[in-house]
Amino acid sequence: MHNPKIHLALLSEHTLIRKALVHMVSQDANIHVIIDVGSNDELFTKLNICKEVNVLLMDLSSPLNNTLQLLETIQQTFPHISAILIQNNEDPMMVSELLDKGIYGCIPKTSYPTELIDAVKSAYHKQIYRNQLFTDALYWRTGSLMNKPKKPKLSEVHKNVLILLWQEKNTKEIADAIFLSTSAVEKIKQFLKEEMGAKTTIGLIKSAIQNNIISID
Repeated sequence: MHNPKIHLALLSEHTLIRKALVHMVSQDANIHVIIDVGSNDELFTKLNICKEVNVLLMDLSSPLNNTLQLLETIQQTFPHISAILIQNNEDPMMVSELLDKGIYGCIPKTSYPTELIDAVKSAYHKQIYRNQLFTDALYWRTGSLMNKPKKPKLSEVHKNVLILLWQEKNTKEIADAIFLSTSAVEKIKQFLKEEMGAKTTIGLIKSAIQNNIISID
């Protein structure tokens, strides 16, 4: 079986934490830290030079708005990079906002090293790392929407695609499961985003839960 080659960029303003994280993730032979920086400016300078990075691990203590802006810039400038965040704050409202920006995982600083490595691997495969914090954020999002938008009219195929996305299936796996081409699945995903007012896969999942298409119980 082919082992992934994960080229990781690591951003943390705290040198001691950054070096500890480098040591931690490097215990996995498939993870290679190729950028290790302490500021946003350093990060963008090196990302513009080093095109191999496919996962970004961030340990940030900046205000939420600054983090959201950073994520938005990363998405626009380096769309091939999957970002995950290590944080102290486990507020589901904040995590929900981060997920809306396309982040692939939020890892509490109380987590074990194996969880961090699993999150990095999930991000590499373009899959959301589904830990308790992720589930809490989905519950918060569902419960906080006082006025539900009109329920979208979806076919069984559309619903099946949403369920398979929740099951962390990639485009090819979804195509095989519902006997369609990968291009057809991509068109369905784009249609679902437009129909359900979502910008990301996690947005689709949230909307599907809100409309009782997916159950997380």
